[in-house]
Order: sequence, then C-alpha cells, then structure tokens
Amino acid sequence: MKYGYRRIQGELEREGWKVKHKKVLRLMQVMGFRSIIRRKRKSNPQGDGLVPRGAKNLLQRDFTAEAPDQKWVTDITQYAVGDTWLYLSAIKDLCTKDKSIQSIVFIHLLNFNYFASRKCVALF
Repeated sequence: MKYGYRRIQGELEREGWKVKHKKVLRLMQVMGFRSIIRRKRKSNPQGDGLVPRGAKNLLQRDFTAEAPDQKWVTDITQYAVGDTWLYLSAIKDLCTKDKSIQSIVFIHLLNFNYFASRKCVALF
C-alpha cells in the first residue's frame, strides 16, 4: 500500500466518512496493510573531493562594492536527477542595491555541460 493511515483517514474525511485516525490505523494493522516508507538520502558533508569545502573569508562581512564586478556572491544548490547530480548557482553582484540575480548557472557534471543565463531575475 502506498499511503499511510493519516492519508487514508484524510481521504475518508473528504468523502464524508467520520473516522478517527486510530481506527484507521487499527484496521490497517488487522488487514496487514503497511505504507511504503521512502528511504532518506545520505548526505555527503565532505563532498567528492573535487572542490574544496570552504573558502577564505575575503569579504570580512563588508557586503558593499563601489563599482560593478568587484564583489560577487553565490550560493550553490545540488539536485539529484536520475542517477546523476545537477548543480544550480545564482550569482549576485554586490554593487547593485536592488535584490536581483545577475546570472544563473546550471552545471551537469556527468559530461561537463553547462547553461548560463546573464538575464537579471528579480527576487522580490
């Protein structure tokens, strides 16, 4: 069975049945129904060794710049896609006062293809 007792009880309520969750749980146990529990993914805090884990604190908490292209900040997020990983990086120039992203980069490390977009995307 794909669903747990909470989801089954919610579906029954939506269909007009008044049933407590403990009753649904008990009936599922008697009938031998068990929900499928998804495995949790293991995180790898050490990385794969290709890229150093930390960077030096070059900004020293000074997040302002007088001219464009002096200070950039970024955040990298990884997504599991099939049996490989896709990396997303949003890059911001600290010279601009608005809350916009200057560049978005998608990297697929299986065959080192990447897609970069120089369009500004508003955050808010």
